[in-house]
Amino acid sequence: MTKASTSHRRLIGKEHREKLPTFTETLRNFPVNILATDPTLTETAHDLVADVDILTVSEIPQQLISRLAEEQITHIVIVDVESEEDFPHLTGILRVKSALAVAATDGNDKATIENDLIQQGHSIDEVQKAIDNVTAKQIPYFIVRTTDDELAAKLRSIGGIDSVITSQDNIQPHLLAAKDAAFNRSRFPAQTEELVEQLKRRQEHVNLRSLERISADLRLSLTYVLEGIRMFNEKTGHLPRYILEAGVGEGRIAIPLVLLGFNVIGIDAATTRLDSAVKRLQEATTALTKRAIPDDSLVDEFLRVAPELEIDTEQLLQSNEVEQALTRFHPIEMGIQELDKRSLHAMANQPEMIILAWNTLNFIGGPDQMLRTLNHLYNTLPKGGVLYIEVPNPKDEPYASMLAEYYYKHPSNPPGFFRAKAQHHGNQLYKEDDDGFGALRYYPNADELSMLLQLAGFSVEKIARERIIPKSKELQTNTISELFIIATRQ
Repeated sequence: MTKASTSHRRLIGKEHREKLPTFTETLRNFPVNILATDPTLTETAHDLVADVDILTVSEIPQQLISRLAEEQITHIVIVDVESEEDFPHLTGILRVKSALAVAATDGNDKATIENDLIQQGHSIDEVQKAIDNVTAKQIPYFIVRTTDDELAAKLRSIGGIDSVITSQDNIQPHLLAAKDAAFNRSRFPAQTEELVEQLKRRQEHVNLRSLERISADLRLSLTYVLEGIRMFNEKTGHLPRYILEAGVGEGRIAIPLVLLGFNVIGIDAATTRLDSAVKRLQEATTALTKRAIPDDSLVDEFLRVAPELEIDTEQLLQSNEVEQALTRFHPIEMGIQELDKRSLHAMANQPEMIILAWNTLNFIGGPDQMLRTLNHLYNTLPKGGVLYIEVPNPKDEPYASMLAEYYYKHPSNPPGFFRAKAQHHGNQLYKEDDDGFGALRYYPNADELSMLLQLAGFSVEKIARERIIPKSKELQTNTISELFIIATRQ
């Protein structure tokens, strides 16, 4: 069996695993308030510096409103579910949580929110005080526990539940994750409404290169992509001959991979994006061949982060990899929705690794459409093939508030969907539908995505959550949370 070349091994470097952020002393000492249905949690949560109130599941929605009316924050809600008969009570909690999230992000819609909560049986006085007091940092993290694995699968499909735990799971890591989320929400800026609107505008019509400079982290993306490549090499004894990136855009990930010597098939629905990626690669290869720095933040950042990834840029520039880079990029005009079994098998070269990065997965549709596409991807990859996915984390801000707001205003769509008004400012990121709105997107959480991948046949090798620090003060937030997933075909 062919082994990976020494040259490539030096470029890829040793295994580079990023760990979740450690809990600092500040985080450990951050006090949290918990509403729960199980009295034993009082002892379990002792090490978290937490106050636990034990209630019945039917009492929790009212208690959330009452506490907020008294300016008390509920950081975490933990409910035990025995059967589907408990689902109506969960709906009551989710409606309150969703209403509070909207109130925290949309000051113009408070009257509608108040009326909705009053109709659910909450008192007028408490509702008005709660709505006046609510901010993004007061939206609770919702954990549901059950002893029934089949029931757990159904619960994971319900939007708004942050964690579903079965009897086999250790609750401690989930409590730590909830405390981490509460801690970060406590630092979330008060200008939530303005931030959400800015993020919406940027996602609707932004220039991709500007967005790269503001909110992408090439080091993190390449760290996990290269880790996926190493996994493939360990399983097969050779590097991927062809890598397919769906939604390649202007080459944020594809161009560095091509420069490293990999063949990349880049598909995108927008011809202008593909043309721009080719032009960008041409400019990069010309400049690098002349040992000049291209006027492009992507290539500049690639050269800057290369030493952290143990990539020998000097060796790379001395080789002929850069000069031949254009021959290794294969653009194809195709939308992510067209990525089915027939189109994949029609490709001249079978991909051994597939990349879905930076919101691409979210455009496929809801869970059913995602599972269908993941099935196609699984059947396309050879044994040992790798699927790499990079998506926003819908459980953290600012996405949590955006999704809650959209669900509250559009209850006909299940939780987790988001659809923004399309705008006409130069190149549009999304195609506009007949009614003037951009495409409907779906944001699965880590548990749901893991379940979908396993249903499609994949082995989930890694799910990591990373916080990206925006490179511009235009986004008034400390971090944006992303999920990085590596899965393989066995």
